[in-house]
Amino acid sequence: MLSYEWDEGEPLSARGDDSTGLLTERRNHTLLRPIYINAVEVGYAYTQCDKDKRLNVRGVTIALWYFISKGHQTVAMLPYCFKTYPDKSSSWSELMALFKMNLIEFTPGYGSEKYTEVNRILANRAADTGGCIVARSQMHSIIEERPTLDRTVEKRLLMPSFNHNDIIFPVDGPLGRCGPSLRSTLECPLSDPDWPRCSVQQMVLRDQRHWLTKLCALVPDQG
Repeated sequence: MLSYEWDEGEPLSARGDDSTGLLTERRNHTLLRPIYINAVEVGYAYTQCDKDKRLNVRGVTIALWYFISKGHQTVAMLPYCFKTYPDKSSSWSELMALFKMNLIEFTPGYGSEKYTEVNRILANRAADTGGCIVARSQMHSIIEERPTLDRTVEKRLLMPSFNHNDIIFPVDGPLGRCGPSLRSTLECPLSDPDWPRCSVQQMVLRDQRHWLTKLCALVPDQG
């Protein structure tokens, strides 16, 4: 199994394959970019969202499973008010279980600004670590604030949709048919300038197994 000195020689996470359902080892010196999820936008995009417009936590759980099973270090972010007010989400207990697993990060902010702050943190974190953003918005206001984020948003913003319990991303990647595929977008090869920053954001196999086991226990009805 592939491992690096900075991970104390621990094997890195395996890559899940949707078509076969099998885990495979990493290719030498190809890193997996860390993933930062806008849990508000993903939760509301989930097709089975509540009729009363509460955040659907199951959509967030599905997104976390999708990327962790593929071997990515992953975290979802949403405003702190969702921790304070249980009635703002479809399942506060599921949300807090994800928080206790360190898969949810609550962000500061008040009023409508709290939603902008989520995107601000996501975009800056992705730029600083060579990661990818999972969100539904184009983040124009964030780019206006910090124009240097334009490259990160343009090349590594992944927009999800749902088909029942399946999360879907365009296979062509953020830049369409003329750009890298989704798979290539999620990878960071040794020749990429992001490689040094991305290298310290790798999930190890032990943590991957831990999180997938916990997620299975959290939603045992999801086959």
